[in-house]
Amino acid sequence: MTGKATLEAYEQMLANAYDVGRADYLTGTRHSWYEFHPELDVRQAYLRGYNDAKACGRRHELTKP
Repeated sequence: MTGKATLEAYEQMLANAYDVGRADYLTGTRHSWYEFHPELDVRQAYLRGYNDAKACGRRHELTKP
C-alpha cells in the first residue's frame, strides 16, 4: 500500500467510525467495536458521530411545536 492509499484508508475508517457512532445513537445501541478501538482518533470520531446525533435530536426536540 502506498502512503496515499494508507491515508485514504485511514480517513475512510474515521468516516465509518463517525457514521457508526451516529447510527448507534439513533438505534439506541452502543455495541460498536469503534468505541473501544485502540486508535484514539477512531474512538474520538465514533464519539463525535454519537454526540452529533445526540445534539441533533436535542435540537429537534427544542423545535417541535
